[in-house]
Amino acid sequence: MARAAPLTRLLFGIRVPIATEQGHWDFSTLALFDELRRRSKSGQRVLEIGTGEAGTLSIALARLVPGRYLALDIAEEALTSARRVAEANGVVVEFAHSDLLSSVPEDRSFDLTFFNPPYLPSTLSAQWQTLGEPSRVWNGGEDGLDVIRRFWTAAGRRPVSLGLVLIGFNRHTVAEADVVALAREAGFTHVGSRKAIHPGTVLAFRGDSS
Repeated sequence: MARAAPLTRLLFGIRVPIATEQGHWDFSTLALFDELRRRSKSGQRVLEIGTGEAGTLSIALARLVPGRYLALDIAEEALTSARRVAEANGVVVEFAHSDLLSSVPEDRSFDLTFFNPPYLPSTLSAQWQTLGEPSRVWNGGEDGLDVIRRFWTAAGRRPVSLGLVLIGFNRHTVAEADVVALAREAGFTHVGSRKAIHPGTVLAFRGDSS
């Protein structure tokens, strides 16, 4: 995870004027940002799950592509921090406390949904604990898929309203085929992939009935 504010500004074009416990980005964040810039259109309704303390992706994308942005996080302290970063960058992003999709009204729909979930298996957690980040940021459970699995279960109850769904992860810790299989069980079709030179990977999905 990267914390250096100058590097975040260079890569994502945003200022992070406050100290954060959580890193600003990782390989999957980089891959997601490239894919979001390619797929985003002006005026879209965009949902981010797990925006983090810096709100990196929603804030960076909102600077580039006008639209309606809703960014969620399970941690209130992360949302407080992300709001300050958004204000410092002069962008309007709606932030809301939510465990995955739990606080999003079922009648609210989006054109684009994206998620950079925790994906590190518990067996690898010792080396990440030394970074000092909250475990919610990286701990994906025994197989690295716990949070991803919970997301697809929640998403399966509202496949059409999420629009195009982008999931970013590290292909060295989570198998692409496993993410696709979970999405398929939830009623989503795999419609695209992006693999960076680094381990960052993005998979794109649409609800089967959309």
